Amino acid sequence: MLFALWITVSDPFFSDLAFYVGNRL
Repeated sequence: MLFALWITVSDPFFSDLAFYVGNRL
């Protein structure tokens, strides 16, 4: 979950992708 948050801050474009992956994990 922290990794997804970091991606969201680093690249807002991948925020949705990070959320999807984080939700699956």
